[in-house]
Amino acid sequence: MLSTQSIWAAEDPPKEVETSYLEQTRAVVSQNVIRLSDSIDSLFGNTQYEDRYNSSTLHVSQTVYMKDGVPGADSLEASLNLDLPNLKKLEGRIRDYFLSSEEKRAATGSIAPGEEELSLWDFNQESGVIVALPVDYFLRLRARREILTDRFGHSFYQQVGWSKSKEWESKTSLTSDSALNRYLLFRFINDFNWAMTNNELGFSQGPSLIYQMSDTRGISFDFRYKTAIEANSFLTDRLILGSVYRQETPLQWVYMSVNPEIAWERGSHFRPLYNLYLTFEFIFGKRDEKG
Repeated sequence: MLSTQSIWAAEDPPKEVETSYLEQTRAVVSQNVIRLSDSIDSLFGNTQYEDRYNSSTLHVSQTVYMKDGVPGADSLEASLNLDLPNLKKLEGRIRDYFLSSEEKRAATGSIAPGEEELSLWDFNQESGVIVALPVDYFLRLRARREILTDRFGHSFYQQVGWSKSKEWESKTSLTSDSALNRYLLFRFINDFNWAMTNNELGFSQGPSLIYQMSDTRGISFDFRYKTAIEANSFLTDRLILGSVYRQETPLQWVYMSVNPEIAWERGSHFRPLYNLYLTFEFIFGKRDEKG
Protein backbone atom coordinates (compact mmCIF):
# COMPACT_ATOMS: atom_id res chain seq x y z
CA MET A 1 0.00 0.00 0.00
CA LEU A 2 1.36 3.38 -1.01
CA SER A 3 1.69 6.04 1.64
CA THR A 4 0.23 9.50 1.21
CA GLN A 5 3.75 10.83 0.86
CA SER A 6 4.53 8.35 -1.95
CA ILE A 7 1.37 9.31 -3.85
CA TRP A 8 2.23 13.00 -3.49
CA ALA A 9 5.73 12.40 -4.74
CA ALA A 10 4.45 10.49 -7.78
CA GLU A 11 1.79 13.02 -8.78
CA ASP A 12 3.26 16.31 -7.63
CA PRO A 13 7.07 16.55 -7.65
CA PRO A 14 8.70 18.76 -5.01
CA LYS A 15 8.81 22.41 -5.91
CA GLU A 16 12.60 22.58 -5.71
CA VAL A 17 12.91 19.71 -8.25
CA GLU A 18 10.54 21.47 -10.66
CA THR A 19 12.36 24.78 -10.21
CA SER A 20 15.72 23.12 -10.83
CA TYR A 21 14.42 21.48 -14.02
CA LEU A 22 13.03 24.78 -15.31
CA GLU A 23 16.29 26.58 -14.57
CA GLN A 24 18.32 23.90 -16.37
CA THR A 25 15.98 24.00 -19.37
CA ARG A 26 16.18 27.78 -19.49
CA ALA A 27 19.97 27.68 -19.26
CA VAL A 28 20.12 25.37 -22.29
CA VAL A 29 17.76 27.62 -24.27
CA SER A 30 19.79 30.67 -23.26
CA GLN A 31 23.04 29.10 -24.44
CA ASN A 32 21.48 28.17 -27.80
CA VAL A 33 20.26 31.75 -28.38
CA ILE A 34 23.62 33.28 -27.47
CA ARG A 35 25.64 30.72 -29.45
CA LEU A 36 23.56 31.04 -32.61
CA SER A 37 23.22 34.84 -32.54
CA ASP A 38 26.97 35.18 -31.93
CA SER A 39 27.80 32.85 -34.81
CA ILE A 40 25.41 34.60 -37.21
CA ASP A 41 26.48 38.12 -36.23
CA SER A 42 30.12 37.13 -36.63
CA LEU A 43 29.42 35.77 -40.13
CA PHE A 44 27.28 38.73 -41.19
CA GLY A 45 29.74 41.32 -39.86
CA ASN A 46 27.26 42.72 -37.33
CA THR A 47 28.59 45.34 -34.89
CA GLN A 48 26.64 43.57 -32.13
CA TYR A 49 29.26 40.79 -32.13
CA GLU A 50 32.19 43.20 -32.19
CA ASP A 51 30.73 45.41 -29.46
CA ARG A 52 30.07 42.42 -27.23
CA TYR A 53 33.64 41.12 -27.44
CA ASN A 54 35.38 44.50 -27.75
CA SER A 55 37.07 43.47 -30.98
CA SER A 56 38.94 46.11 -32.97
CA THR A 57 38.04 45.65 -36.64
CA LEU A 58 38.46 47.54 -39.88
CA HIS A 59 35.69 47.13 -42.48
CA VAL A 60 36.15 48.14 -46.12
CA SER A 61 33.13 47.55 -48.34
CA GLN A 62 31.98 48.18 -51.89
CA THR A 63 28.43 47.68 -53.18
CA VAL A 64 27.20 47.56 -56.76
CA TYR A 65 23.50 47.32 -57.54
CA MET A 66 20.68 47.19 -60.01
CA LYS A 67 17.78 49.35 -58.77
CA ASP A 68 14.60 49.10 -60.79
CA GLY A 69 16.66 48.21 -63.85
CA VAL A 70 19.19 51.02 -63.36
CA PRO A 71 22.78 49.98 -62.52
CA GLY A 72 24.93 51.88 -60.07
CA ALA A 73 27.41 51.64 -57.21
CA ASP A 74 27.77 53.05 -53.71
CA SER A 75 30.88 54.92 -52.71
CA LEU A 76 33.67 52.89 -51.15
CA GLU A 77 33.26 52.90 -47.35
CA ALA A 78 35.77 52.16 -44.61
CA SER A 79 34.86 52.04 -40.92
CA LEU A 80 36.97 51.28 -37.86
CA ASN A 81 35.50 49.81 -34.68
CA LEU A 82 38.32 50.60 -32.28
CA ASP A 83 39.12 49.39 -28.77
CA LEU A 84 40.79 52.39 -27.10
CA PRO A 85 42.61 51.89 -23.74
CA ASN A 86 41.68 55.34 -22.40
CA LEU A 87 38.04 54.80 -23.35
CA LYS A 88 38.13 51.43 -21.58
CA LYS A 89 39.21 53.13 -18.35
CA LEU A 90 36.17 55.40 -18.56
CA GLU A 91 33.97 52.40 -19.36
CA GLY A 92 35.32 50.65 -16.26
CA ARG A 93 34.33 53.56 -14.02
CA ILE A 94 30.84 53.70 -15.54
CA ARG A 95 30.47 49.91 -15.22
CA ASP A 96 31.46 50.13 -11.56
CA TYR A 97 28.72 52.67 -10.99
CA PHE A 98 26.05 50.51 -12.65
CA LEU A 99 27.35 47.35 -10.98
CA SER A 100 26.84 48.99 -7.64
CA SER A 101 23.28 49.86 -8.64
CA GLU A 102 22.57 46.30 -9.84
CA GLU A 103 23.86 44.78 -6.62
CA LYS A 104 21.47 47.00 -4.68
CA ARG A 105 18.59 45.94 -6.91
CA ALA A 106 19.47 42.26 -6.51
CA ALA A 107 19.69 42.64 -2.72
CA THR A 108 16.23 44.20 -2.54
CA GLY A 109 14.73 41.65 -4.96
CA SER A 110 13.72 44.32 -7.48
CA ILE A 111 15.10 42.36 -10.45
CA ALA A 112 12.12 40.58 -11.99
CA PRO A 113 12.03 36.76 -11.68
CA GLY A 114 13.07 34.99 -14.87
CA GLU A 115 15.16 37.96 -15.99
CA GLU A 116 18.86 37.31 -16.40
CA GLU A 117 21.40 40.07 -16.92
CA LEU A 118 23.91 38.86 -19.52
CA SER A 119 26.06 41.95 -19.12
CA LEU A 120 26.00 45.51 -17.94
CA TRP A 121 26.49 48.41 -20.30
CA ASP A 122 29.10 48.10 -23.05
CA PHE A 123 30.50 51.23 -24.68
CA ASN A 124 32.07 51.34 -28.14
CA GLN A 125 33.11 53.93 -30.66
CA GLU A 126 33.20 53.63 -34.43
CA SER A 127 34.85 56.02 -36.86
CA GLY A 128 34.98 55.86 -40.63
CA VAL A 129 35.29 57.49 -43.99
CA ILE A 130 33.22 57.26 -47.17
CA VAL A 131 35.45 57.69 -50.21
CA ALA A 132 33.46 60.05 -52.41
CA LEU A 133 33.66 63.60 -53.71
CA PRO A 134 33.56 65.36 -51.34
CA VAL A 135 34.97 62.86 -48.83
CA ASP A 136 32.55 62.09 -45.98
CA TYR A 137 33.66 60.95 -42.52
CA PHE A 138 31.85 60.03 -39.32
CA LEU A 139 32.22 59.21 -35.63
CA ARG A 140 29.71 57.16 -33.62
CA LEU A 141 29.45 56.35 -29.93
CA ARG A 142 27.34 53.40 -28.73
CA ALA A 143 26.05 52.20 -25.37
CA ARG A 144 24.75 48.62 -25.52
CA ARG A 145 23.05 46.33 -23.04
CA GLU A 146 21.89 42.74 -23.40
CA ILE A 147 19.16 41.01 -21.39
CA LEU A 148 17.87 37.44 -21.63
CA THR A 149 14.21 36.76 -20.83
CA ASP A 150 12.50 33.41 -21.36
CA ARG A 151 13.27 32.19 -24.91
CA PHE A 152 14.53 35.54 -26.22
CA GLY A 153 17.84 37.34 -26.03
CA HIS A 154 17.38 41.10 -26.32
CA SER A 155 20.05 43.57 -27.38
CA PHE A 156 19.37 47.27 -26.80
CA TYR A 157 21.67 50.04 -27.90
CA GLN A 158 21.72 53.80 -28.15
CA GLN A 159 24.01 55.36 -30.73
CA VAL A 160 24.85 59.03 -31.27
CA GLY A 161 26.98 60.05 -34.23
CA TRP A 162 28.23 62.94 -36.30
CA SER A 163 29.09 62.94 -39.99
CA LYS A 164 30.28 65.66 -42.31
CA SER A 165 27.29 65.25 -44.65
CA LYS A 166 24.41 64.76 -42.17
CA GLU A 167 25.92 66.21 -38.97
CA TRP A 168 24.23 64.95 -35.76
CA GLU A 169 22.20 61.73 -35.82
CA SER A 170 20.83 59.33 -33.23
CA LYS A 171 19.75 55.70 -33.47
CA THR A 172 17.89 53.64 -30.85
CA SER A 173 17.61 49.92 -31.52
CA LEU A 174 16.10 46.85 -29.86
CA THR A 175 16.85 43.45 -31.43
CA SER A 176 15.17 40.30 -30.09
CA ASP A 177 16.51 36.83 -30.96
CA SER A 178 15.10 33.34 -30.47
CA ALA A 179 16.79 30.10 -31.57
CA LEU A 180 14.20 27.92 -33.31
CA ASN A 181 16.74 25.12 -33.62
CA ARG A 182 20.50 24.76 -33.71
CA TYR A 183 20.86 26.59 -37.05
CA LEU A 184 17.72 28.71 -37.45
CA LEU A 185 17.34 32.08 -35.69
CA PHE A 186 14.21 34.22 -35.49
CA ARG A 187 15.07 37.90 -35.11
CA PHE A 188 12.81 40.94 -34.72
CA ILE A 189 14.29 44.41 -35.17
CA ASN A 190 12.95 47.75 -33.93
CA ASP A 191 14.95 50.84 -34.95
CA PHE A 192 14.25 54.51 -34.28
CA ASN A 193 16.34 56.98 -36.28
CA TRP A 194 16.52 60.67 -35.53
CA ALA A 195 18.45 63.04 -37.78
CA MET A 196 18.84 65.72 -35.12
CA THR A 197 20.36 68.39 -37.35
CA ASN A 198 17.82 67.91 -40.15
CA ASN A 199 14.97 67.19 -37.70
CA GLU A 200 13.90 63.99 -39.48
CA LEU A 201 12.37 61.00 -37.66
CA GLY A 202 11.92 57.46 -38.91
CA PHE A 203 11.11 53.98 -37.65
CA SER A 204 11.97 50.56 -39.03
CA GLN A 205 10.52 47.27 -37.77
CA GLY A 206 10.30 43.74 -39.01
CA PRO A 207 11.16 40.07 -38.64
CA SER A 208 13.99 38.00 -40.09
CA LEU A 209 14.58 34.28 -40.36
CA ILE A 210 18.32 33.60 -40.51
CA TYR A 211 19.67 30.17 -41.39
CA GLN A 212 23.30 29.31 -40.75
CA MET A 213 24.16 26.92 -43.56
CA SER A 214 27.74 26.39 -42.33
CA ASP A 215 30.48 28.28 -40.51
CA THR A 216 31.15 30.24 -43.70
CA ARG A 217 27.68 30.62 -45.27
CA GLY A 218 24.36 32.01 -44.14
CA ILE A 219 21.09 33.28 -45.56
CA SER A 220 18.39 35.53 -44.15
CA PHE A 221 14.82 36.22 -45.22
CA ASP A 222 13.67 39.68 -44.17
CA PHE A 223 10.64 41.93 -44.08
CA ARG A 224 10.97 45.60 -43.10
CA TYR A 225 8.26 48.20 -42.62
CA LYS A 226 9.63 51.74 -42.53
CA THR A 227 7.69 54.81 -41.48
CA ALA A 228 8.51 58.52 -41.34
CA ILE A 229 7.07 61.37 -39.31
CA GLU A 230 6.11 64.45 -41.27
CA ALA A 231 3.90 67.28 -40.01
CA ASN A 232 3.23 65.26 -36.82
CA SER A 233 1.82 62.37 -38.87
CA PHE A 234 3.08 58.81 -39.33
CA LEU A 235 3.50 57.98 -43.00
CA THR A 236 4.40 54.65 -44.57
CA ASP A 237 7.70 55.32 -46.29
CA ARG A 238 8.92 51.92 -47.52
CA LEU A 239 8.17 48.21 -47.38
CA ILE A 240 10.91 45.73 -48.21
CA LEU A 241 10.73 42.00 -48.79
CA GLY A 242 14.14 40.52 -49.43
CA SER A 243 16.88 38.04 -48.72
CA VAL A 244 20.61 38.24 -47.98
CA TYR A 245 23.02 35.43 -48.83
CA ARG A 246 26.47 35.95 -47.29
CA GLN A 247 29.54 33.80 -47.74
CA GLU A 248 33.14 33.86 -46.64
CA THR A 249 35.43 33.49 -49.65
CA PRO A 250 38.55 31.29 -49.71
CA LEU A 251 40.33 34.43 -48.49
CA GLN A 252 38.98 34.28 -44.94
CA TRP A 253 38.93 38.06 -44.50
CA VAL A 254 36.87 38.69 -47.66
CA TYR A 255 33.08 38.29 -47.66
CA MET A 256 30.52 38.40 -50.45
CA SER A 257 26.84 39.26 -49.99
CA VAL A 258 24.00 38.99 -52.51
CA ASN A 259 20.77 40.83 -51.64
CA PRO A 260 17.72 40.59 -53.94
CA GLU A 261 14.64 42.50 -52.79
CA ILE A 262 11.24 43.83 -53.75
CA ALA A 263 10.56 47.31 -52.41
CA TRP A 264 7.48 49.49 -52.34
CA GLU A 265 8.38 53.17 -51.81
CA ARG A 266 6.23 56.21 -51.17
CA GLY A 267 8.35 58.22 -53.60
CA SER A 268 7.49 55.73 -56.38
CA HIS A 269 3.78 55.58 -55.49
CA PHE A 270 4.32 52.09 -54.00
CA ARG A 271 4.76 50.33 -57.30
CA PRO A 272 7.02 47.26 -56.89
CA LEU A 273 10.72 47.93 -57.43
CA TYR A 274 12.99 44.96 -58.12
CA ASN A 275 16.48 45.58 -56.75
CA LEU A 276 19.66 43.53 -56.53
CA TYR A 277 22.76 44.39 -54.46
CA LEU A 278 26.17 42.74 -54.58
CA THR A 279 28.62 43.65 -51.80
CA PHE A 280 32.24 42.74 -51.19
CA GLU A 281 33.53 43.38 -47.68
CA PHE A 282 37.06 43.16 -46.35
CA ILE A 283 37.32 42.65 -42.57
CA PHE A 284 40.65 43.06 -40.82
CA GLY A 285 41.33 42.23 -37.19
CA LYS A 286 38.23 40.10 -36.68
CA ARG A 287 38.18 37.93 -33.57
CA ASP A 288 36.30 34.64 -33.31
CA GLU A 289 36.62 34.11 -29.59
CA LYS A 290 35.46 36.06 -26.62
CA GLY A 291 38.28 38.26 -25.42
